Amino acid sequence: MKDKTEISEKITEVLNSLEGIQRATASPFLFEKMQGRRNEDNGIWNILAYKLSRPAVAISLSLVILLVNTWLLLSNPDAGNVPNTDQISDLAIDYHFDASTAPEQNMILP
Repeated sequence: MKDKTEISEKITEVLNSLEGIQRATASPFLFEKMQGRRNEDNGIWNILAYKLSRPAVAISLSLVILLVNTWLLLSNPDAGNVPNTDQISDLAIDYHFDASTAPEQNMILP
């Protein structure tokens, strides 16, 4: 256990460190800043922007969007690989495209 003299020396050292203490002063424009914040328009868009701009909310929303996109892409993997032949044949009929007449239309004459 420490001696009483060591303890009293520590106490006097701590008390002596408080000798030069002064009262804290506020910044000159503190009152104006507080009044500006108080009178600020807190509409729904400002509140929404404030909430969504927080890093935790922004990151979590981004992850949710990425997970939903991934789920939608992986839920039906064969839909993008098979061309719809009905639509292709309908377009061929609409534009009068016939495979047998295609070379004749672009024939180069000497």
